[in-house]
Amino acid sequence: MRNTMLFGGLESLAYNINRKQADLKLFEFGKTYEKVDSDFKYAETKHLTLFVTGRKYAENPYGENNKVDFAYIKSCIESILNKLSIKFKISEVKRL
Repeated sequence: MRNTMLFGGLESLAYNINRKQADLKLFEFGKTYEKVDSDFKYAETKHLTLFVTGRKYAENPYGENNKVDFAYIKSCIESILNKLSIKFKISEVKRL
């Protein structure tokens, strides 16, 4: 039983990057568990995790070598939520 899906994804990234595969887009559906109280009861939560590294696109004749950035990941998440018909609102974060 795991309480986070982060480490499995990072292990997959490390495995592939060590084999010279740096342009990766991975996802995982899974469940995590957390202890609710001291009576050995656990809460089960379903998750979707996304891991993206390297370049957005494979080598192409146009010479575009755009690396993955936050805006790209945000657009992927928005696309997934739209395809699932999930309503969402993005608000600005105020910095101090």
